[in-house]
Amino acid sequence: MKNTQKKKGIPEIVVNPQRSFFDDSMKKKALLLILVFIIGGVLGTFVTHFIMKGQVEMAYKQIHPVREKNSTYQYINPLLACSIPNSKEFFTNLPLENKIKNLIDEEKASGKINSVSVYYRDLVYGRWVGIDENQKYDPASMLKVVIMMAFYKQAEGDSNILNKYIDYTPDVADEISAVPLQAPSSLKIGGRYTVEKLIEAMIVDSDNGAKNALLLSVDERSLSETYTDLGIENPDDMKGSYIISAKSYSLFFRILYNATYLNKELSEKALGVLARAEYKEGIAAGVPSSVFVAQKFGEHIESSDNVIVYELHNCGIVYKPEKPYLLCVMTKGKDLSLLTKAIQDISRIIYSSED
Repeated sequence: MKNTQKKKGIPEIVVNPQRSFFDDSMKKKALLLILVFIIGGVLGTFVTHFIMKGQVEMAYKQIHPVREKNSTYQYINPLLACSIPNSKEFFTNLPLENKIKNLIDEEKASGKINSVSVYYRDLVYGRWVGIDENQKYDPASMLKVVIMMAFYKQAEGDSNILNKYIDYTPDVADEISAVPLQAPSSLKIGGRYTVEKLIEAMIVDSDNGAKNALLLSVDERSLSETYTDLGIENPDDMKGSYIISAKSYSLFFRILYNATYLNKELSEKALGVLARAEYKEGIAAGVPSSVFVAQKFGEHIESSDNVIVYELHNCGIVYKPEKPYLLCVMTKGKDLSLLTKAIQDISRIIYSSED
């Protein structure tokens, strides 16, 4: 008969086959889970890499150089700027865009304005916001900037052009009265003015008499070449209304800021004149008075069936300390004061933005 009593001091070892099975199963599941995570991480890295690579390549393909269209050069092809039309994934400022969009949507919903187009670009890092930036409007007085650039381009070859005298004749003065609702000129009939003084009056005071006098004296070929070089159509070659978008117009200021069309001295001179503009009701009203704004405004009026529709535009460079930026706002509606306020509010939002 076997002795079934346990020996003192020797612990009993009990083997549980069921527990051993579950331990092995859990280990296998844990290893499988770790393997899945590793494979998923590797695949995720590759997928992310290829997606980002595709987006970068797509953005790269959308970068188009804007070059001076002048066939007289044999060995060079001057670069004016780079256009990045659809690379929002990398450069757009979405929080700022949403703030501006909300403001515009509220104004439209209330019937205060018909349309607003905005193009903003940070001149340090290139971040931008575009809201209906390709919608076209009548630029009105803003084309005076092109006339100034045409004369300054001539001055690169002949500095005396700016000292040339032009007579302000009755015929020139009569051109203003031929255009309905056009503001009168401050120039005196019979007076003689240098090209430089007329440019200043045309830009600083937006004087239409100065513009008309300059147009009668400008070299037509030089003016036409300037329009061609800047990549826009000459109004004289257009049939019907002449229109331009906020984004296209903003290129003029980028070219002046980068000194890629006029030389450094004349680019500086042009922006200096624009910074002295008397118009302070738009963009300038939305920034501190101590901040320089090199800008031009334009106002177009249409009347049909006793209904007056205004277009008010303001574009320029805001020299915010260490963060200069370009802003172009074009608007359309039935109340000029409300259009003015919309531009001011947009300017204020952008200036107060931290980005």
